[in-house]
Amino acid sequence: GHRSILTMAMFKYVFIPADDSKPIEVREGDKSGGLSSDVLSKSAKDYFYATSDKGARAAALNNATPEQRKMLANQLREEVRAASSSSP
Repeated sequence: GHRSILTMAMFKYVFIPADDSKPIEVREGDKSGGLSSDVLSKSAKDYFYATSDKGARAAALNNATPEQRKMLANQLREEVRAASSSSP
């Protein structure tokens, strides 16, 4: 297939954190992902991941030994599997 790298459509959106102490930001994204890998939903997921306990886990993962990483990765896989099988 061919890729149209030159025509990267951009859009702007306003990020309003639920935490009032954080600033409201104007952010930019590109529409190249379409709806399946939408920039907005990706950044929202990343944001909620980072502000949840999983963000702390990811930080711990960076300092973990290879053995610990394997264990954590398996644990996360199980959670993802459990979550995806229970959702409608």
